[in-house]
Amino acid sequence: MAEGFKCLAQATLVVDSSSDLAETVIYTVPDEPGKRFASRNLSQAIISSIIVCCTATGGDYSIRISKSGESNNAKQYIFFNKTIAADATDVLALGIGLLAGDRIMASIDAGTAHMNIFGTETS
Repeated sequence: MAEGFKCLAQATLVVDSSSDLAETVIYTVPDEPGKRFASRNLSQAIISSIIVCCTATGGDYSIRISKSGESNNAKQYIFFNKTIAADATDVLALGIGLLAGDRIMASIDAGTAHMNIFGTETS
């Protein structure tokens, strides 16, 4: 079994002027550790923490877990419209288990925030 604790993803959340809350796919559990967006297999990921750093005007961010093959649904939110102030950082200590193809998606309604996801991928 291959394992590796690391930064799984980094992304910048910005408001999309073409829609109210455009979600961004931040991380997808790969088929094999180190491979992104491959076909489904038995790999999994444990998300230990998500760090959200707001470097501009504050806003409300949302994060949800989209299980592979499921359509978007309100039950997938783990944080919904969580307020973050300008120049603030939220450290979200988690422990979420995900399977190949599962995704972490996020959005922000104002300002700009940067997201880092840390955890372990195994196969």
